[in-house]
This record gives sequence, C-alpha cells and structure tokens, in this order.
Amino acid sequence: MPDTKLSLSPPALFMYLLVLYALAVPLNKPAEAILSAVLMLLFVCGFKRGAYSENHSAYIYAVVSYFLADAASSLFNFSEPADALHIVRQLPLFIGVMILLMTDKKKIVDMAITAFVVSTLLVAAAAVYQYVFTDVFRPPSFRNAVHIGYVFNYSMALLFAAIFYAHKSIKIWSAAAFVLTAAAMMAGETRGAWVSIIAAIVVLTLCAPFVRKREVILSVLVITTALLLLPQVRARIDDARRDIAYYSGNIDSATSLGRRFVMWKASLQMFRDHPLIGVGPRNWQKEVKAAAAHGEISNDITTFNQPHSMYLHALATKGIAGLAALLFLACAPLYLVWKRKMLGTYYGDALFMVALLFLLQGFTETVPSMYYPFRSYLLLVGLLLAGSRINQGLPVTSETSRTFP
Repeated sequence: MPDTKLSLSPPALFMYLLVLYALAVPLNKPAEAILSAVLMLLFVCGFKRGAYSENHSAYIYAVVSYFLADAASSLFNFSEPADALHIVRQLPLFIGVMILLMTDKKKIVDMAITAFVVSTLLVAAAAVYQYVFTDVFRPPSFRNAVHIGYVFNYSMALLFAAIFYAHKSIKIWSAAAFVLTAAAMMAGETRGAWVSIIAAIVVLTLCAPFVRKREVILSVLVITTALLLLPQVRARIDDARRDIAYYSGNIDSATSLGRRFVMWKASLQMFRDHPLIGVGPRNWQKEVKAAAAHGEISNDITTFNQPHSMYLHALATKGIAGLAALLFLACAPLYLVWKRKMLGTYYGDALFMVALLFLLQGFTETVPSMYYPFRSYLLLVGLLLAGSRINQGLPVTSETSRTFP
C-alpha cells in the first residue's frame, strides 16, 4: 500500500476520510451517510486498481452472511419498492470490512478511534449539560437518547482499555472522559446500557491478563455499588419489579417491561409461522398490527417497529437463517480475539468489550435497527481488527489469510 503522506491514491484518500467518518458517526446522520458513500466509491476504485488483496477474515464472512440473509428475507417477502431500498441501506455494513482491508497505518487507526471518542464525548457533554441545567428527562442529545446511550457504551469500552494501556497523561484524560460519558449514559436512563457496560467490564476483568487485577475488580465493585445507590437506578429497578409483578398477575401489560413481554411473545409466534426466512426485515410492525386487529395481542405495542430484542427480531423477520447470520456477525470478533490471542493488548481488550457489549445490548434492544449504535459497532470492529493486525505485523496481502483467519 502506498504511503499516505501527501498521497491522493484511493487508499490514502480512504484513510483520510475515515477519520472524518469516525467523527461523524455519533454526531450527524447526513454527514455520516455522505462520507459512507464516498468511502465506498474509493473502496471500489482501490479494488479496481489492485490496491489491496483479499484478507479472508471470519469477520468478512460474517458481514457477508448477515447481508445475504437480510437481502434474501427482503426479496422473499418483497411487497413494495421500499423493500429494495432497505437492501441498499444495508451496504454500510461493509464499512468495517473496507477499513480492515484498506487500512495499513496504525496512526490512521488511532486517529479514527480518537475521533470517535471525541465526537461521542461532545454528545455526552451536551447530554450532561441538558440534564443538569435544563432538567430535561432523557435529554435528546442529537436525536435519540435511548439510541445514543448504546454508543456511549462503545466509547466507554475504548476509554476503559485506554486507562490500562495508554501513557500516563492519556490515562488521566481517558479516566475523566470515561466518567463524563458514564454520567451522560446515566442521564439517558437506558437500562440496557447500564447493565451491558457493567457486565462487559466484569467479564473482561476476569478474562484479560491485567497486571493489577485485584485493583480492577475492587474498582468495578465500587462503581457498581455507587450506581446501585443512585436514585434513578433504584427507581428503575423498582419499576422493573412492579412491571414483572403486574404482568405475571395479569393486572396490567401496558408497562415498559410488560410491553416487551408482549412483543417477545408476538415475535416468537411470527417465527413459528415463518421459521425459515421470517416475515421480512420491514414487516414486523405490519404483522403486529394484523395480530392486534384480530384481537390476538394488545394494541399497546402496535406503535413499536421492533421487539426490543435483536435475537427475537432476527428470528421473527429472517427466521433461522437470520439468527444464524446475526450470531455469526456478533461472535466473529470474539472468535478472532481468542484465535489471535489479542487479550492483554489495547486493541484486543477494546474489541472484546465492544463485541461483548453488542451481544449484551441485543437482549433488550434491536441494535441492528438502531442507526447510531449499529454503525458505531461496525466502524469500531473494523478499526480494532485493523489495529490488532498492524500491531502483529500482518500486512494486507493474500498471505494474511493463512495467518490471520
């Protein structure tokens, strides 16, 4: 690959724009979409000129299989032109693959990761400001507080790893940024994000070869205890207990968890009716409305367009094939972390946390249907895989396929 200094070759331009893309992902959907299209064009130009050779990564196969399962379900259940547009909108899936194949400069990878963290930090600062000074419940913070809460998760994973592997001055800034981002996540009151980040930190602590593991475990216990003492956390726990009691006793299903239980039940019924390829990625809400019209389920959930579980959504809309492709996409990074023995390095630990967060978030949210979190996940997996490959001295060549699965 040519040197990126003062170069205008497709790979060089791709890497320059990659930093801007990372900056735009959590901030602005139109800017991210434009940069995504430009990156794709540059990727095609680089491919035609032979700027890189194929790297047979498990992650590449995972992305391709997910795209094919999504497209197959859309085509099989095709009912309107928007179904075809849905397939086109899934093309940004390949951004992570493009990054993995095109990026051969550690500096560019680190700059892109830093850009992502900085842009997320700007959103976090806005969220905290709104919460403290305007008393806004779930501050919108660039369109959707619930969705952005999961992006905060990914940024916290990058910062948590930086605290242990960066230089001393960077450690301090990373710790401060971690606290601010955590505060923004708490202000948004996204319960799935709270549980996911704590669980991911605990699992990483148990698996990664930290030098001072006792101190890390103690810190996690202190943070968890502090969170449980916060009024908003205790209130949400009480709400969850009440919702479960109401639903179990057939008292009221029109609660936060009660609606989820109804949506999950409806999704399982869709899977039973269409087990192989599902009802189609865009047809979940249509099926719910049809079931409600026949009196099979409550009307309370007809306003939702997804069941708040990416696993049940995959089963309902894409069947067994869709769930298998989703699990492949989610587990491929963890497989690579294990296969390449990445734990104990910044890129490996950060990738482990990001992938684990994605898996955990999926129990209570349909992450692939959420614009900012899913784009963030794809971007970061590509960056962290590329950074780990560069650190291990593996070039972007066809020979890489024999050493980097």
